[in-house]
Amino acid sequence: VICIDNGSTDSSPAILDEYASRDSRVRVIHKCNAGYGHSMNLGIQLARGKYIGIVESDDFIAVNMYERLYELAMTNYLDVVKAECFFCWDSINYRVLRHVKKMNGYFNRVLTAEDRQLFFGFFMNTWCGIYRKDFLENYEIVHHESPGASFQDNGFWMQTMYHANRAMWIPEALYYYRQENEHASIRGSEKVFEMSEEYDWLEDKLKEKWVEEDKLIYCHYYRLVRNKGNLLRISDDRKKEFLPVLVDNFNKYRSSISDYPSDNYLHEYQRQGANNKWYIEEIIGHNKLASWYRSLLADPAKFVDDLIQLKNDLFNRINESKRIYIIGDSYESKKIKRILYYYGLNDKIEAFIKFEPITYGTVGDNSILEFYDPDVNLDQAVMIIGYLTDSSAYLNCVNNLKARNVDSWIDGEDILNNFYSIY
Repeated sequence: VICIDNGSTDSSPAILDEYASRDSRVRVIHKCNAGYGHSMNLGIQLARGKYIGIVESDDFIAVNMYERLYELAMTNYLDVVKAECFFCWDSINYRVLRHVKKMNGYFNRVLTAEDRQLFFGFFMNTWCGIYRKDFLENYEIVHHESPGASFQDNGFWMQTMYHANRAMWIPEALYYYRQENEHASIRGSEKVFEMSEEYDWLEDKLKEKWVEEDKLIYCHYYRLVRNKGNLLRISDDRKKEFLPVLVDNFNKYRSSISDYPSDNYLHEYQRQGANNKWYIEEIIGHNKLASWYRSLLADPAKFVDDLIQLKNDLFNRINESKRIYIIGDSYESKKIKRILYYYGLNDKIEAFIKFEPITYGTVGDNSILEFYDPDVNLDQAVMIIGYLTDSSAYLNCVNNLKARNVDSWIDGEDILNNFYSIY
Protein backbone atom coordinates (compact mmCIF):
# COMPACT_ATOMS: atom_id res chain seq x y z
CA VAL A 1 0.00 0.00 0.00
CA ILE A 2 1.62 3.22 -1.19
CA CYS A 3 0.24 6.32 0.54
CA ILE A 4 1.10 9.60 -1.11
CA ASP A 5 0.99 12.53 1.30
CA ASN A 6 0.64 15.36 -1.21
CA GLY A 7 1.52 18.17 1.20
CA SER A 8 -1.32 17.48 3.63
CA THR A 9 -1.77 20.20 6.25
CA ASP A 10 -3.95 18.24 8.69
CA SER A 11 -3.10 15.16 10.77
CA SER A 12 -3.04 12.79 7.75
CA PRO A 13 0.79 12.47 7.63
CA ALA A 14 0.96 11.34 11.27
CA ILE A 15 -1.90 8.88 10.75
CA LEU A 16 -0.17 7.39 7.71
CA ASP A 17 3.15 7.06 9.54
CA GLU A 18 1.38 5.26 12.38
CA TYR A 19 -0.05 2.73 9.89
CA ALA A 20 3.39 2.23 8.34
CA SER A 21 4.92 1.55 11.77
CA ARG A 22 2.42 -1.29 12.25
CA ASP A 23 2.73 -2.95 8.81
CA SER A 24 5.84 -3.07 6.64
CA ARG A 25 3.69 -3.40 3.51
CA VAL A 26 2.53 0.20 3.97
CA ARG A 27 4.87 2.77 2.44
CA VAL A 28 4.33 6.48 2.99
CA ILE A 29 5.71 9.15 0.67
CA HIS A 30 5.73 12.70 2.07
CA LYS A 31 6.14 15.43 -0.52
CA CYS A 32 5.19 19.00 -1.30
CA ASN A 33 1.88 19.54 -3.04
CA ALA A 34 2.59 19.12 -6.73
CA GLY A 35 -0.92 18.24 -7.91
CA TYR A 36 -3.01 15.11 -8.30
CA GLY A 37 -1.35 13.94 -11.52
CA HIS A 38 2.15 14.08 -10.07
CA SER A 39 1.05 12.11 -6.99
CA MET A 40 -0.59 9.40 -9.11
CA ASN A 41 2.44 9.09 -11.39
CA LEU A 42 4.80 8.84 -8.42
CA GLY A 43 2.73 6.08 -6.83
CA ILE A 44 2.57 4.08 -10.07
CA GLN A 45 6.31 4.51 -10.58
CA LEU A 46 7.07 3.19 -7.08
CA ALA A 47 4.65 0.25 -7.24
CA ARG A 48 6.25 -3.22 -7.21
CA GLY A 49 3.20 -5.36 -7.93
CA LYS A 50 2.08 -6.90 -11.22
CA TYR A 51 -1.12 -4.87 -11.07
CA ILE A 52 -1.89 -1.41 -9.74
CA GLY A 53 -5.08 0.00 -8.22
CA ILE A 54 -6.01 3.54 -7.16
CA VAL A 55 -8.04 4.56 -4.11
CA GLU A 56 -8.68 8.27 -3.72
CA SER A 57 -8.40 9.80 -0.27
CA ASP A 58 -12.09 10.30 0.47
CA ASP A 59 -13.25 6.89 -0.84
CA PHE A 60 -13.18 3.29 0.41
CA ILE A 61 -13.35 -0.20 -1.10
CA ALA A 62 -14.93 -3.59 -0.46
CA VAL A 63 -12.59 -5.84 1.53
CA ASN A 64 -12.49 -8.39 -1.33
CA MET A 65 -12.10 -5.90 -4.20
CA TYR A 66 -8.47 -6.49 -5.08
CA GLU A 67 -8.61 -10.23 -4.43
CA ARG A 68 -11.53 -10.53 -6.87
CA LEU A 69 -10.00 -8.35 -9.57
CA TYR A 70 -6.50 -9.82 -9.28
CA GLU A 71 -7.80 -13.37 -9.68
CA LEU A 72 -9.65 -12.39 -12.88
CA ALA A 73 -6.66 -10.45 -14.18
CA MET A 74 -4.18 -13.28 -13.67
CA THR A 75 -6.53 -15.99 -14.97
CA ASN A 76 -7.30 -14.08 -18.18
CA TYR A 77 -4.04 -12.13 -18.59
CA LEU A 78 -5.88 -8.82 -18.66
CA ASP A 79 -4.43 -5.36 -19.18
CA VAL A 80 -7.39 -3.89 -17.29
CA VAL A 81 -10.21 -5.32 -15.18
CA LYS A 82 -12.89 -3.16 -13.60
CA ALA A 83 -15.80 -3.46 -11.19
CA GLU A 84 -18.78 -1.18 -10.66
CA CYS A 85 -19.14 1.31 -7.80
CA PHE A 86 -21.55 2.94 -5.40
CA PHE A 87 -21.89 6.72 -5.21
CA CYS A 88 -22.18 7.47 -1.48
CA TRP A 89 -23.79 10.25 0.54
CA ASP A 90 -23.15 9.17 4.12
CA SER A 91 -24.95 12.10 5.78
CA ILE A 92 -28.29 11.16 4.19
CA ASN A 93 -27.75 7.37 4.25
CA TYR A 94 -27.84 7.17 0.46
CA ARG A 95 -25.96 4.94 -1.94
CA VAL A 96 -26.54 4.63 -5.67
CA LEU A 97 -25.21 1.78 -7.79
CA ARG A 98 -23.40 3.17 -10.84
CA HIS A 99 -24.28 0.59 -13.46
CA VAL A 100 -24.55 1.15 -17.23
CA LYS A 101 -27.49 -1.03 -18.22
CA LYS A 102 -26.85 -0.78 -21.94
CA MET A 103 -23.61 -2.72 -21.38
CA ASN A 104 -25.33 -5.70 -19.70
CA GLY A 105 -24.44 -8.03 -22.56
CA TYR A 106 -20.73 -7.30 -22.21
CA PHE A 107 -19.97 -7.83 -18.52
CA ASN A 108 -17.96 -10.90 -17.41
CA ARG A 109 -16.41 -11.25 -20.88
CA VAL A 110 -12.85 -10.80 -22.08
CA LEU A 111 -13.05 -7.95 -24.57
CA THR A 112 -10.20 -7.42 -27.00
CA ALA A 113 -8.94 -4.65 -29.26
CA GLU A 114 -11.59 -5.66 -31.82
CA ASP A 115 -14.22 -4.61 -29.23
CA ARG A 116 -12.59 -1.26 -28.49
CA GLN A 117 -15.72 0.78 -29.21
CA LEU A 118 -17.41 -1.05 -26.34
CA PHE A 119 -14.67 -0.04 -23.87
CA PHE A 120 -15.92 3.54 -24.01
CA GLY A 121 -19.50 2.51 -23.18
CA PHE A 122 -18.73 1.54 -19.58
CA PHE A 123 -18.62 4.05 -16.73
CA MET A 124 -15.67 6.44 -17.03
CA ASN A 125 -13.41 6.18 -13.98
CA THR A 126 -9.85 5.28 -13.06
CA TRP A 127 -10.32 3.79 -9.58
CA CYS A 128 -12.79 0.89 -9.96
CA GLY A 129 -10.18 -1.42 -11.46
CA ILE A 130 -6.60 -2.59 -11.62
CA TYR A 131 -4.03 -2.16 -14.38
CA ARG A 132 -1.17 -4.44 -15.36
CA LYS A 133 1.95 -2.44 -14.55
CA ASP A 134 3.96 -3.46 -17.62
CA PHE A 135 0.95 -2.49 -19.79
CA LEU A 136 1.11 1.04 -18.36
CA GLU A 137 4.86 1.15 -18.83
CA ASN A 138 4.84 -0.22 -22.38
CA TYR A 139 2.41 2.48 -23.56
CA GLU A 140 3.89 5.16 -21.27
CA ILE A 141 0.45 5.82 -19.79
CA VAL A 142 0.63 8.57 -17.20
CA HIS A 143 -1.52 11.24 -15.60
CA HIS A 144 -1.28 14.82 -16.80
CA GLU A 145 0.80 16.72 -14.24
CA SER A 146 -1.22 19.91 -14.46
CA PRO A 147 -1.61 22.04 -11.32
CA GLY A 148 -4.04 21.03 -8.59
CA ALA A 149 -6.64 18.31 -9.02
CA SER A 150 -8.25 19.24 -12.29
CA PHE A 151 -9.76 16.30 -14.16
CA GLN A 152 -6.49 14.40 -14.73
CA ASP A 153 -8.42 11.14 -14.39
CA ASN A 154 -10.04 11.85 -17.77
CA GLY A 155 -6.75 11.58 -19.63
CA PHE A 156 -5.55 8.49 -17.77
CA TRP A 157 -8.87 6.70 -18.37
CA MET A 158 -8.89 7.55 -22.07
CA GLN A 159 -5.32 6.32 -22.57
CA THR A 160 -6.06 2.96 -20.91
CA MET A 161 -9.18 2.51 -23.07
CA TYR A 162 -7.26 3.31 -26.26
CA HIS A 163 -4.33 1.00 -25.57
CA ALA A 164 -5.76 -1.99 -23.66
CA ASN A 165 -5.85 -5.19 -25.73
CA ARG A 166 -7.52 -7.45 -23.18
CA ALA A 167 -10.03 -6.02 -20.71
CA MET A 168 -12.99 -7.13 -18.60
CA TRP A 169 -15.76 -5.45 -16.62
CA ILE A 170 -17.73 -7.18 -13.87
CA PRO A 171 -21.14 -6.05 -12.53
CA GLU A 172 -20.29 -6.27 -8.82
CA ALA A 173 -19.95 -2.90 -7.07
CA LEU A 174 -16.69 -2.99 -5.11
CA TYR A 175 -15.67 0.68 -4.90
CA TYR A 176 -17.41 3.33 -2.76
CA TYR A 177 -17.18 6.83 -4.22
CA ARG A 178 -18.02 9.50 -1.64
CA GLN A 179 -19.83 12.61 -2.93
CA GLU A 180 -19.75 14.91 0.09
CA ASN A 181 -16.28 16.43 -0.20
CA GLU A 182 -16.89 20.15 -0.76
CA HIS A 183 -13.30 20.53 -2.00
CA ALA A 184 -13.50 17.86 -4.72
CA SER A 185 -12.16 19.14 -8.05
CA ILE A 186 -15.47 18.46 -9.77
CA ARG A 187 -17.04 21.13 -7.50
CA GLY A 188 -14.56 23.81 -8.57
CA SER A 189 -16.98 26.27 -10.18
CA GLU A 190 -14.15 28.70 -10.96
CA LYS A 191 -12.27 26.16 -13.05
CA VAL A 192 -13.28 27.31 -16.52
CA PHE A 193 -10.68 25.98 -18.96
CA GLU A 194 -8.99 23.12 -17.08
CA MET A 195 -11.20 20.40 -18.57
CA SER A 196 -10.54 21.62 -22.11
CA GLU A 197 -6.81 21.83 -21.40
CA GLU A 198 -6.88 18.21 -20.16
CA TYR A 199 -8.31 17.11 -23.51
CA ASP A 200 -5.77 19.20 -25.45
CA TRP A 201 -2.99 17.40 -23.57
CA LEU A 202 -4.70 14.04 -24.03
CA GLU A 203 -5.11 14.40 -27.79
CA ASP A 204 -1.43 15.28 -28.16
CA LYS A 205 -0.53 12.29 -26.00
CA LEU A 206 -2.62 9.91 -28.13
CA LYS A 207 -1.11 11.22 -31.36
CA GLU A 208 2.37 10.68 -29.91
CA LYS A 209 1.42 7.02 -29.48
CA TRP A 210 0.37 6.66 -33.12
CA VAL A 211 -3.38 6.70 -32.58
CA GLU A 212 -4.74 7.42 -36.06
CA GLU A 213 -6.88 10.50 -36.65
CA ASP A 214 -10.04 8.55 -37.45
CA LYS A 215 -9.67 6.63 -34.16
CA LEU A 216 -9.67 9.88 -32.16
CA ILE A 217 -13.46 10.03 -32.52
CA TYR A 218 -13.87 8.68 -28.97
CA CYS A 219 -11.65 11.42 -27.57
CA HIS A 220 -13.54 14.05 -29.57
CA TYR A 221 -16.93 12.76 -28.47
CA TYR A 222 -16.03 12.76 -24.79
CA ARG A 223 -14.55 16.24 -25.12
CA LEU A 224 -17.94 17.48 -26.35
CA VAL A 225 -19.74 15.61 -23.56
CA ARG A 226 -17.44 17.08 -20.89
CA ASN A 227 -17.75 20.57 -22.38
CA LYS A 228 -21.51 20.47 -21.92
CA GLY A 229 -21.14 19.39 -18.29
CA ASN A 230 -18.42 21.98 -17.78
CA LEU A 231 -20.73 24.80 -18.90
CA LEU A 232 -23.29 23.74 -16.29
CA ARG A 233 -20.63 23.32 -13.57
CA ILE A 234 -18.75 26.63 -13.80
CA SER A 235 -20.13 29.69 -12.03
CA ASP A 236 -22.78 31.69 -13.85
CA ASP A 237 -20.66 34.85 -13.99
CA ARG A 238 -17.96 32.98 -15.94
CA LYS A 239 -20.05 30.81 -18.26
CA LYS A 240 -19.69 33.19 -21.21
CA GLU A 241 -15.89 33.00 -20.92
CA PHE A 242 -16.20 29.37 -21.91
CA LEU A 243 -18.43 29.97 -24.95
CA PRO A 244 -15.60 30.45 -27.50
CA VAL A 245 -14.18 27.06 -26.48
CA LEU A 246 -17.59 25.39 -26.79
CA VAL A 247 -18.20 26.81 -30.25
CA ASP A 248 -14.67 26.15 -31.50
CA ASN A 249 -14.62 22.55 -30.21
CA PHE A 250 -18.00 21.75 -31.72
CA ASN A 251 -16.95 23.11 -35.11
CA LYS A 252 -13.76 21.01 -34.96
CA TYR A 253 -15.22 17.79 -33.61
CA ARG A 254 -18.87 17.81 -34.67
CA SER A 255 -18.38 14.76 -36.89
CA SER A 256 -17.98 12.63 -33.75
CA ILE A 257 -21.71 13.08 -33.12
CA SER A 258 -23.22 14.33 -36.40
CA ASP A 259 -22.08 11.22 -38.32
CA TYR A 260 -24.44 9.06 -36.27
CA PRO A 261 -27.70 7.87 -37.86
CA SER A 262 -30.74 10.12 -37.59
CA ASP A 263 -33.68 9.59 -35.27
CA ASN A 264 -35.68 8.43 -38.31
CA TYR A 265 -33.11 5.68 -38.87
CA LEU A 266 -33.35 4.73 -35.21
CA HIS A 267 -37.16 4.49 -35.35
CA GLU A 268 -36.95 2.27 -38.42
CA TYR A 269 -34.28 0.16 -36.73
CA GLN A 270 -36.56 -0.33 -33.73
CA ARG A 271 -39.62 -0.94 -35.93
CA GLN A 272 -37.81 -3.86 -37.53
CA GLY A 273 -37.50 -5.42 -34.09
CA ALA A 274 -33.80 -4.78 -33.57
CA ASN A 275 -32.86 -5.19 -29.92
CA ASN A 276 -29.26 -4.01 -29.60
CA LYS A 277 -29.69 -1.87 -26.49
CA TRP A 278 -26.12 -0.58 -26.60
CA TYR A 279 -26.44 0.56 -30.22
CA ILE A 280 -29.87 2.16 -29.70
CA GLU A 281 -28.72 4.13 -26.67
CA GLU A 282 -25.56 5.22 -28.47
CA ILE A 283 -27.67 6.76 -31.24
CA ILE A 284 -30.04 8.42 -28.75
CA GLY A 285 -27.16 9.86 -26.72
CA HIS A 286 -25.30 11.24 -29.72
CA ASN A 287 -28.43 12.76 -31.25
CA LYS A 288 -29.44 14.47 -27.99
CA LEU A 289 -25.96 15.94 -27.64
CA ALA A 290 -25.99 17.16 -31.25
CA SER A 291 -29.39 18.78 -30.68
CA TRP A 292 -28.09 20.56 -27.56
CA TYR A 293 -25.14 21.99 -29.50
CA ARG A 294 -27.34 23.11 -32.38
CA SER A 295 -29.52 25.03 -29.91
CA LEU A 296 -26.46 26.65 -28.37
CA LEU A 297 -24.89 27.64 -31.71
CA ALA A 298 -28.07 29.37 -32.91
CA ASP A 299 -27.28 32.21 -30.46
CA PRO A 300 -24.63 31.26 -27.86
CA ALA A 301 -24.94 34.35 -25.65
CA LYS A 302 -28.74 34.13 -25.53
CA PHE A 303 -28.53 30.39 -24.87
CA VAL A 304 -26.40 31.00 -21.78
CA ASP A 305 -28.56 33.91 -20.61
CA ASP A 306 -31.68 31.75 -20.92
CA LEU A 307 -29.98 28.83 -19.15
CA ILE A 308 -28.93 31.02 -16.22
CA GLN A 309 -32.33 32.70 -16.01
CA LEU A 310 -34.25 29.41 -16.01
CA LYS A 311 -31.86 27.84 -13.49
CA ASN A 312 -32.16 30.82 -11.13
CA ASP A 313 -35.94 30.95 -11.49
CA LEU A 314 -36.22 27.25 -10.66
CA PHE A 315 -33.79 27.54 -7.76
CA ASN A 316 -35.67 30.49 -6.27
CA ARG A 317 -39.02 28.78 -6.66
CA ILE A 318 -37.74 25.65 -4.96
CA ASN A 319 -35.84 27.53 -2.26
CA GLU A 320 -38.83 29.70 -1.39
CA SER A 321 -41.12 26.69 -0.97
CA LYS A 322 -41.77 25.09 2.38
CA ARG A 323 -41.37 21.53 1.12
CA ILE A 324 -40.61 19.54 -2.03
CA TYR A 325 -42.28 16.42 -3.35
CA ILE A 326 -40.62 14.51 -6.18
CA ILE A 327 -43.09 12.44 -8.17
CA GLY A 328 -41.95 8.94 -9.11
CA ASP A 329 -39.04 6.70 -8.20
CA SER A 330 -37.45 6.64 -11.66
CA TYR A 331 -33.76 7.10 -12.48
CA GLU A 332 -34.55 10.73 -13.33
CA SER A 333 -36.41 11.44 -10.07
CA LYS A 334 -33.52 10.05 -8.02
CA LYS A 335 -31.04 12.10 -10.02
CA ILE A 336 -33.12 15.19 -9.24
CA LYS A 337 -32.66 14.44 -5.53
CA ARG A 338 -28.89 14.25 -6.07
CA ILE A 339 -28.90 17.58 -7.91
CA LEU A 340 -30.91 19.23 -5.15
CA TYR A 341 -28.44 17.84 -2.62
CA TYR A 342 -25.56 19.33 -4.62
CA TYR A 343 -27.25 22.75 -4.52
CA GLY A 344 -28.04 22.58 -0.80
CA LEU A 345 -31.77 21.91 -1.19
CA ASN A 346 -32.02 18.31 -0.02
CA ASP A 347 -33.44 19.25 3.39
CA LYS A 348 -36.54 20.63 1.67
CA ILE A 349 -37.40 17.27 0.09
CA GLU A 350 -40.34 15.92 2.08
CA ALA A 351 -40.82 12.65 0.20
CA PHE A 352 -41.06 10.89 -3.12
CA ILE A 353 -44.69 10.28 -4.06
CA LYS A 354 -46.52 7.98 -6.45
CA PHE A 355 -50.11 7.86 -7.62
CA GLU A 356 -50.54 4.11 -7.75
CA PRO A 357 -50.67 1.78 -4.73
CA ILE A 358 -47.10 1.09 -3.60
CA THR A 359 -44.95 -0.89 -1.24
CA TYR A 360 -43.61 1.82 1.03
CA GLY A 361 -39.88 2.37 0.93
CA THR A 362 -37.19 5.04 1.00
CA VAL A 363 -34.75 6.88 -1.24
CA GLY A 364 -31.91 7.73 1.09
CA ASP A 365 -33.39 9.85 3.86
CA ASN A 366 -36.75 10.31 2.08
CA SER A 367 -39.85 8.13 2.26
CA ILE A 368 -41.83 6.97 -0.77
CA LEU A 369 -45.52 7.74 -0.16
CA GLU A 370 -48.82 7.48 -2.01
CA PHE A 371 -50.30 10.81 -3.10
CA TYR A 372 -53.24 10.52 -0.69
CA ASP A 373 -51.13 9.46 2.28
CA PRO A 374 -52.07 11.72 5.23
CA ASP A 375 -48.41 12.67 5.61
CA VAL A 376 -48.47 14.40 2.18
CA ASN A 377 -48.98 18.12 2.84
CA LEU A 378 -49.31 20.26 -0.29
CA ASP A 379 -49.40 23.57 1.59
CA GLN A 380 -46.59 25.77 0.16
CA ALA A 381 -45.17 22.69 -1.53
CA VAL A 382 -43.42 22.38 -4.88
CA MET A 383 -44.20 19.31 -6.98
CA ILE A 384 -41.41 18.09 -9.29
CA ILE A 385 -42.28 15.51 -11.94
CA GLY A 386 -39.44 13.01 -12.07
CA TYR A 387 -40.02 11.70 -15.58
CA LEU A 388 -38.89 12.90 -19.01
CA THR A 389 -41.49 15.05 -20.76
CA ASP A 390 -41.75 12.78 -23.81
CA SER A 391 -42.63 9.71 -21.72
CA SER A 392 -46.05 8.20 -21.04
CA ALA A 393 -45.22 8.28 -17.31
CA TYR A 394 -44.91 12.08 -17.49
CA LEU A 395 -48.30 12.40 -19.20
CA ASN A 396 -49.84 10.14 -16.57
CA CYS A 397 -48.41 12.37 -13.81
CA VAL A 398 -49.84 15.52 -15.42
CA ASN A 399 -53.29 13.95 -15.79
CA ASN A 400 -53.24 12.76 -12.17
CA LEU A 401 -52.16 16.15 -10.86
CA LYS A 402 -54.88 17.95 -12.79
CA ALA A 403 -57.48 15.44 -11.62
CA ARG A 404 -56.46 16.27 -8.06
CA ASN A 405 -56.70 20.04 -8.69
CA VAL A 406 -52.95 20.60 -8.70
CA ASP A 407 -52.26 23.08 -11.50
CA SER A 408 -48.63 24.01 -10.86
CA TRP A 409 -45.50 21.87 -10.92
CA ILE A 410 -41.90 21.80 -12.14
CA ASP A 411 -40.81 19.59 -14.98
CA GLY A 412 -37.86 17.62 -13.65
CA GLU A 413 -36.32 17.64 -17.12
CA ASP A 414 -35.71 21.40 -16.71
CA ILE A 415 -33.68 20.63 -13.60
CA LEU A 416 -31.77 17.84 -15.34
CA ASN A 417 -30.93 20.09 -18.32
CA ASN A 418 -29.96 23.27 -16.48
CA PHE A 419 -28.36 22.22 -13.19
CA TYR A 420 -25.00 20.51 -12.87
CA SER A 421 -24.68 16.97 -11.56
CA ILE A 422 -21.71 14.61 -11.65
CA TYR A 423 -24.07 11.62 -12.05
